[in-house]
Amino acid sequence: MVETSEIKVNVLGTCPLCGKEWNVSVSASEYAEWKSGRLIQDAMPSVPAEQREMLITGICPECWDKYMKPLDDEDDETE
Repeated sequence: MVETSEIKVNVLGTCPLCGKEWNVSVSASEYAEWKSGRLIQDAMPSVPAEQREMLITGICPECWDKYMKPLDDEDDETE
């Protein structure tokens, strides 16, 4: 018998900002925990933060870096 934690779920998406398609592979048990209401960082600690962000918002890492720059960084550029 295969344990649920060994079964992988491939989540496919498209970045709403650039249209790039992405794929995140997570364990079925972690995915089920997240979908049932557990915080994603608690449900999927083994999944990198940028991949968790793609699952939440759909935004790819490149667009996140480009468009979601912290306000503190903008202040540094004007000094």
